[in-house]
Order: sequence, then structure tokens, then C-alpha cells
Amino acid sequence: MANLEEKEKWETGIYQIEESDPVHGGADGVTNKPIKQLANRTKYLKKEVERRYVERSATTAQTGTVQLNSSDNSESETEAATPKVVKKLKGLIDALTRNLGNYIPNSKKSNSVTSPSADTVATSAAAKTAYDKAVEALNKANSKQSPAATLAGYGITDFSVRSLTASDNLNDITVKGIYNNTTYRNTTDNNYPEKVAGVLLVLSNAEQVYFAANGRIYKRYKSNNNWADGWVRLDNLTTPIGDDQNLDEITTDGNYYIVGTSKATLAKNYPVERGDGALEVFGNGYFQRFTTFHSRQVFNRRKVGGNWTNWVMSAD
Repeated sequence: MANLEEKEKWETGIYQIEESDPVHGGADGVTNKPIKQLANRTKYLKKEVERRYVERSATTAQTGTVQLNSSDNSESETEAATPKVVKKLKGLIDALTRNLGNYIPNSKKSNSVTSPSADTVATSAAAKTAYDKAVEALNKANSKQSPAATLAGYGITDFSVRSLTASDNLNDITVKGIYNNTTYRNTTDNNYPEKVAGVLLVLSNAEQVYFAANGRIYKRYKSNNNWADGWVRLDNLTTPIGDDQNLDEITTDGNYYIVGTSKATLAKNYPVERGDGALEVFGNGYFQRFTTFHSRQVFNRRKVGGNWTNWVMSAD
């Protein structure tokens, strides 16, 4: 018994065996004719499929077989991305979308150290430039001092240039001048804005500016012969709260934020469990206001006798 011979040929029609047709087998028998035509079509279609899709790779210009790729940095135009890499990219896009509110637009940032604008914030570059200029002025002044050429030698008696000591209290420094703190001698008792080295610029007996080594700038005024209003940050940047930081420890006036509900816990003295949000510290570190991001609840508390009171939610 032999198989029918198949040809790569597209048959335009399939013969229908009539009732009057005799039953004849064999290669050219009428009984095998429709089967032979179907076999020819099948072989023709198989060849076309292989030619168009199997035997060539897909490109941007033609169809074909495609190699899958889970890489997220490929520039290939002949491979297709898998659902795995698509999911990864979606996660990155979602994360960026959620964090858009935590960024300051570039149009609102300024590198200027002389800008009077109240609508922009100083960048770290601006803060560093101001700090570098203060240090440069100090170094230049120190380099020119000698027994024969000092400020006093030039007849300048109302301006001081010196290093701060561990016993110096900033409340007591009222002579105009530049005071350099190169070590971490600063403590809360000595009334520094934060525990960071830097340069103190005394503009008058009632006005001080502190350029911290971390790029932050603080200013304060004396009112009614005391510094009760406290230090205020001039660069006006929002500071992230550390993952393990306790809110009781944040006593420097300024704006802070925490992102991630798992980081905000009652154990770290947040007003609500898993309530991430924004913290405002004001009144020389004696008042705190916390606004949750999701529920938009506002809580207030203050420090009395060195201890923080309980959080109180503000009425709507």
C-alpha cells in the first residue's frame, strides 16, 4: 500500500464525488481525487507558513518569529518584552508618580546667593556658595593678621574675627564679626541652631546668621533683649525625617516629612499609627504640627517643662 503523492500546489477547488462515479482507487483514481487535492493544499499552506513566519525572524519591517527578552535595558528591535519586564517598568512608573509631590520644581530652585525672591528656595549650591564665601573671607582675614597688621592695627575695634571655643555661648556673642566653628563643640546649651560645625556671622548685637557645614543657613533676631524667637532656616528646604527618628528629638524650626506608613509609629511619637505626613516645627522648637498625607488630619502639641504634651487633633 503506497501513500498519495503530495505536491506544493494550491488547488482552486475540491472535487465532489458524484453518485454516478465509479469507485476507482490508485494515484489517479476518482475516489482519491478530493483527498489528493486536500493533501496538495495542506503541503502548500505548510510551506507558506514556514516561509513567512517560521523560517525568518520578526523585525520592524517584516513578520516572523520573535525572541522574548526580560531585560530592562535592551535596545533590540528584533526581540519582544515579557510581562515580567513590563511589570517592573510599571512599578517604577507608579513609584515616580507617587513621589511627584515630594519634589521641588526646578523652576522654583535658585542658585543665587543675592536673590530677594520670596517665591523660590535656595539650592544646596547656593548655600554652599554662601558658606564658601564666608570661609574664604575668614581665611583671608586670618592670613592678613600679624602682630603688625591686625584689625586693631588698622583701627578697626568693632569687628572680630576668631574661632569659637567650647565655652562660647552664641547668645553672648554680640560684637560684629566672623566666628568660625571647625569642630562639633556646639551643644543645645550654647544655643546653636543644630549640632553641626559652621561659621557664625554677627551683623549687629541683635542679628546673627549661621552658615552650617551641611549647607543650611539660619538667622535670628534679638527682641526685648532676648533671642526668644529662635533660629529660622533661610534656605527653606523641606527635610526628610529619618526612618528611625523620634519626633520628640526634632526641635529645630523648619519643615519635615516622612513617606511610608510603616515608618510612622506611635513608638516614635507620631500622632497616629502608620500615618505618614508633614511635620512643622516652630516657636524655637516648642511647637509641632503634624498633617497626615492620606487622611489630611492635623495634630498639634507643645513642649512644657521639657516634656511634650499629647497630640491634639484640630477640629475641621
